[in-house]
Amino acid sequence: MSTFALVIGVGKYRGLAANGHEDLRGAENDAAPWVRWLTRVFGAHEVRVLSTSDAAAQPTGEAILAGIVWLAETMRAARAEGRSASGLVTFSGHGAALPD
Repeated sequence: MSTFALVIGVGKYRGLAANGHEDLRGAENDAAPWVRWLTRVFGAHEVRVLSTSDAAAQPTGEAILAGIVWLAETMRAARAEGRSASGLVTFSGHGAALPD
């Protein structure tokens, strides 16, 4: 089985302090153990990381959506080659609830 993953760590947020919230300490650090576990224990074939601690791979809304598209297309391509494929997305950061 081919396994692919998107790991997201968001610890810094624009405008949070103005709304009485703080950035998260350590959310970006959650990515490293996930990557180790996914590659060493779970045997993931490819893992992409978006993290506020990486200037080249910032977890913007656009980048997260692109990462999800990459994951779906990569899994689809693996299946087209006759391989079974699975995907995983992890997110460390603030959450929110929105009304329906």
